[in-house]
Amino acid sequence: PEGFLSSMAEGALATLHRFDSGNLAIMVWALAQLQTFHPVVDAALEVVRQKDICSALTSRALSMLFLAFFRFGRPEVVETIFNAALAAKSVVGASGFSAAVMTSEHGRDHEREMRLQLAMAEEAGDERMQAAIGNSVAIRLWKRGRTQAAVDFLLGMRAATPLR
Repeated sequence: PEGFLSSMAEGALATLHRFDSGNLAIMVWALAQLQTFHPVVDAALEVVRQKDICSALTSRALSMLFLAFFRFGRPEVVETIFNAALAAKSVVGASGFSAAVMTSEHGRDHEREMRLQLAMAEEAGDERMQAAIGNSVAIRLWKRGRTQAAVDFLLGMRAATPLR
């Protein structure tokens, strides 16, 4: 019925302090899927940026938030949440990184995309995965027409860890 989503979002706004981190992510994701922006989305963003809430976000919840804000046409918020997650020492994980990298590939900021992939390599903790992700960084730079940056990146990676 008409007005249902708005009414539901108003009710959520009044009780947002009772939502856990996962439910906040689900709510924002659901509103994005329904293409319904409401002020509760920005209120939820302020809540998930809090260190104690952000550190409780799972990889799946981060993924939902990244995709939701991407769908809302706000890719800069993806980076805001991503940075808050790193500061809170959250594990971004496979789902979170997949969504974050996908959103960055559609943007113009190659530096942002590179930062996300380097953070992913650091979280991976496995030298082979770090090398694979590093190669991916170089490939993305090359695809964005930044051939010299790609070469410089690979040379720097080789100098830092010659075994790769």
